[in-house]
Amino acid sequence: MGVRIWVNKNKVYLDIYENGRRHRERLSPLELCGDKQTDKETMRLAGIIKAKREQQLFSGEYDIPNPSLGRITFENYVQSLADKADNPQSIQQALLHLKRFSRGNIQINGIDSKWVEDFQTYLLSDCGLKQGSAAAYGRIIRMALNRAVRDQLIPRNPAAGVKSLKEPESNRVYLDADEVQRLADTPLGGVLGADIRRAFLFSCFVGLRISDLKGLRWGDIDHGQIVKKQKKTSTPVYVPLGTTKADIRKC
Repeated sequence: MGVRIWVNKNKVYLDIYENGRRHRERLSPLELCGDKQTDKETMRLAGIIKAKREQQLFSGEYDIPNPSLGRITFENYVQSLADKADNPQSIQQALLHLKRFSRGNIQINGIDSKWVEDFQTYLLSDCGLKQGSAAAYGRIIRMALNRAVRDQLIPRNPAAGVKSLKEPESNRVYLDADEVQRLADTPLGGVLGADIRRAFLFSCFVGLRISDLKGLRWGDIDHGQIVKKQKKTSTPVYVPLGTTKADIRKC
């Protein structure tokens, strides 16, 4: 592994050798102009950038968190996770409470176990949340910290030694077959009512979440199944349906 400064046609590059391969990175807008003093300052700046790039490569090779990356705010990092999530609503809700608690001034490498404990107390005592909601948002924050460890922003998860909020026993309410049939047989007024009922019944039979249902298009149906790609991983998810679109229209 190595980094050196390389100049070609007055343009300044970093010549990087990493994992048996060499590539170059353009240091825009650094460029030599022929003036001795100006070019000296340009090369000094290139040397600073070279040192930082070497630190980044060294951190990745030896699995050492990059301290410069750890200085980004936790809010911005959680927002980046929400932007890549298939269903970001719960992350956005947790982020809302995070912003109110941290006021935008907490860096990832500044979070410790005391901060995690205080945040959980804040969720449970100061936000008026039910136990289940507080536990869910606390779990999202722990997930984000775990992801920060994998991204080499911090060396360990500060929440690892903190007892998580207890989630209450879930009491799932569902419709049995007779109730679904009664709903299907119940007339609803207006086009909107009929459309909502049809969409609800469709989701009952195929198991789609409301977010997936809202984004469903005819183009997602192929050979009697729904094929949807997850936003974050681009992995296709297959949901079996009837054999033809005509069968689906009967829903």
